[in-house]
Formats: sequence, C-alpha cells, structure tokens
Amino acid sequence: MDWRIFYFKDMQTYWFVFIVSFMCIQNQNCLPCQSDQDNSDYAVNCTATIFAEENCSDSFLSGQYGDLYEQLYWPAKPDDLTLKPIQLEYKNTNLLYPGFLVEIKPPRSVSIKDVKGFQLNYKEEEKNVKKCAIIILSNASLDHNHRENSLKVVVKLWPLNGGKNFLFTAWSLPKPPVDELDENQTRYGKTGKYKWSLTDAPADWVTTISYHNDVKNRYIRIWFVHAPDEYSFSEYMVTLEMIISGEDTSKEHRDVIEEYKISKLNYTFLNVKQGRYRVFVQAYDDKWDSLNGCKCKSSGGGCFQCVKTMTAVIVVPRSEDVVMTSELQSSTSTNSQSQKTTVETDQTVNYVLPSILGFVAFLLVIVIVIGCYLLHRDRDQPKYQTELPVHTINNNSNNNSNNFLTINDGYTSSKYDETSVESAGTLNRNDIEFVPPTEDRSEDLSLGNLMDQVRDFDKNFLPGNDNNDISSLGFCQ
Repeated sequence: MDWRIFYFKDMQTYWFVFIVSFMCIQNQNCLPCQSDQDNSDYAVNCTATIFAEENCSDSFLSGQYGDLYEQLYWPAKPDDLTLKPIQLEYKNTNLLYPGFLVEIKPPRSVSIKDVKGFQLNYKEEEKNVKKCAIIILSNASLDHNHRENSLKVVVKLWPLNGGKNFLFTAWSLPKPPVDELDENQTRYGKTGKYKWSLTDAPADWVTTISYHNDVKNRYIRIWFVHAPDEYSFSEYMVTLEMIISGEDTSKEHRDVIEEYKISKLNYTFLNVKQGRYRVFVQAYDDKWDSLNGCKCKSSGGGCFQCVKTMTAVIVVPRSEDVVMTSELQSSTSTNSQSQKTTVETDQTVNYVLPSILGFVAFLLVIVIVIGCYLLHRDRDQPKYQTELPVHTINNNSNNNSNNFLTINDGYTSSKYDETSVESAGTLNRNDIEFVPPTEDRSEDLSLGNLMDQVRDFDKNFLPGNDNNDISSLGFCQ
C-alpha cells in the first residue's frame, strides 16, 4: 500500500477522512482516488467507496448519502469521462492484471459549484454484474478556478476480470432522477487477460481497450495498452469492421471498413456510417510469416500472427434516429424543467402566501388600532368650557367620602370669560349639594364607563376602592 501525507486545514477534515479511510480499510471496499490538475493549488481530496448490485440503487444510496440523491436540483453531467487502460504487474511477481484509470471531468458550466462528487457505475456485461463507486469531494467547493485548471478526479479500477466487456456510466452528484435522459457520460471497455505472465507466448498477448462511440458526431475513438517491453512491439494494427451476418456466432461475417498501422496508443475513426461494428487491435509484426526473426512467437517458438483483441458490438444508428433521440431528450428535459419549475412555484406560493396574509393581517390590526385611537380621541376631546373649581366643603353632618360633588347648572354659561370665572368663585354654599350614587348611576362604577368619563385617569383609582380620592378626579360633563 502506498502511503501519502496529506495536509489538512482543520481537525474536522482530518478526522472525517481518517474515519472514512478506516471504514474503507475494514470493509475493503475503497478505491484509490486522487485529483489531477494543471495547478496543484486547486487539488482536491476525494474518497471512492464501492457498492454492488441492489446497493447501487438510488433508494439505497439515498439512505447513505441523503443530500446527494432524490433532490429537486442537480448539476450538469460530467464534461468528460475517459478510461485509460492499464495492465500492471503485481508486487514484482511478473504477473500482469488488467484494469482502468477512470478520469471524470466536472461540468464546465456554472453548475460546477454545485458538484459534490460523482457516481460511477461499471457493469460486466457477460455476467450482468453491476458495481458502483461513490466519489465524494471532501475538502473543496469547485469553482471556475478548478475548471480553468482542467481538474479531473481519477479513480483506479484494478484489477478487473480478464477478457470481459464493461459498460461505464458517470453522473454528477447530487444525482438526477433515473428518468432524466442525457444526464450522464457513457464509455466502454474490454479487458486483456487476467494474471498474464511475462513467460507466456508473445503471440497470445492481448491488450486492454477502452472506446467511446459518439453517435452525434459519428466517430469511434479507442485507447489501448502497449505490449510489455520484453516483447519489443512498437506498432499496432487498428481495424474497423462492419458486421454483415451471423452476429455473435462462430460464422460471423464482417467487412473491413478501415485499417491502419499506428505507433501511438489511441486512434479515432471518423465519419462512421450507420451499421454494427467491431474494433480490433493487434500487435504488428512484419516478419510473422518468416522462419525466424519474428516477434509474434508461439509457446513452441514458431512464428504466427499475433492474436487480435476484439471489442463488443458497437452500434452506430442512422442520422435521423440520432436527431429524433436528441429531440426526445430535449423534450424530456424541457418537460422535466417545467415540472421542476412547477414544483418550485408551488413551494414559493406555499412559502410566500402565509407571509403575505400575515402582513395583511398586521396592517389590518394597525388600521383598527389607529381608528379606535382617533374615535376615542374625538370622544374624549373636551368642549370649549372652563371647568369650575371644586371647593372642599367641611360639612361634618354630610361628611361622606363616597358622595359626588355637583354644582347647580344655573350658575354655568355656555361661554366663559374671566368675569364669569370670578363670579363662579362667589357661589353660595347653598347652591352646592352632595349627591350620593343612585341605582340609576350604578353603571358609572364600571371600569369601561370610568375610562370614558375620567379626563385625567389615576392609575391608582379602581371602582369600589374606598381609598379613592374622589376630589382629585375630574369627570367629563
């Protein structure tokens, strides 16, 4: 195991990665994961955890990564998915095992900021065995700097079963619903022999291939692994053949469409027409039919043609079908966006409507309070009258604190001036009388009526309180 030293900006990140790494080691279900970019300042940490079969379903994964599944919004699909074939030796054993370095590039749109990771599904098509890797970005929020520095997340799928066809599919996380079309990237691969020994015959060596069938732009691109250096192969034949009849049988008949000798480890077939194809890669030996000096030698030492590595069937549809599929995907995407907009609108209405109603109710209360204030202010506003002074009368025979002091109306006037006020001060004592509360005035003892009648309300005054200073209260006339 390779040990790497990571620098963590805070202890929370350290413990998170430590715990995840410990769990992965215990369960042996983690893949090597790292980032590749032009500027190391924008490197990110990542973890990749493997699940299998039904545990790759959204319903199961939503329980493990709740905020990355079954969400209303999701980022765009990865900008690119590349499979780099590998055949690596295991611990100086001279035994080679096939696999792939999987490179996932985040979307180049503004939605890169919403990317939290990726889901990579890979299926062995012969046995229909499906596995998936959940890739989580643990220490970064992606932005335009990562995009401009060509950030890629690299996962090492190695070793894999030999001589098998694989289908790879990648989504950005949070993941879109399963019924969303054109929200993923798809690639294919074919592995070489498992546990290949360098002592095996060079003529029997087969490579590991990955390929991309771009039906929209009508090209097929392939990548493959070079032969072991011990075999001294430097050139390869790449061939595109169309299936004519007998597909997947021993009598399968094919026509050669293109064939090239190349020294690089990738090639692109352009302007591929409608049809069903296979691609072949073969180590090139110009002396294979000689008696000696050849590179493609059998286990017995004889010269033979090297074995060809063959892909699964590659289907290139008609241009019309591609257009119809694109229109269907566009229509589905539009309908999905419309549904998301409808859901968003409903949520907005459900959120905003109570706020609006609450605000209207608040305004209504304010209007009612102001109206009541204005109404009582008009009612409490005194008429233009001069209040006659209240004299304290010492009458031992009528000394009753519960009596009300009243003044004969004959000595009041609708208009007052200084003369009338002075004359009011000379009122005869006989014109002033005490009138005790009667049953007809019992309502005056209610708090509501007192509030209406008292001009300067004393907070210490309460109806029925014998300690009330009646002489200090002024009542409205």
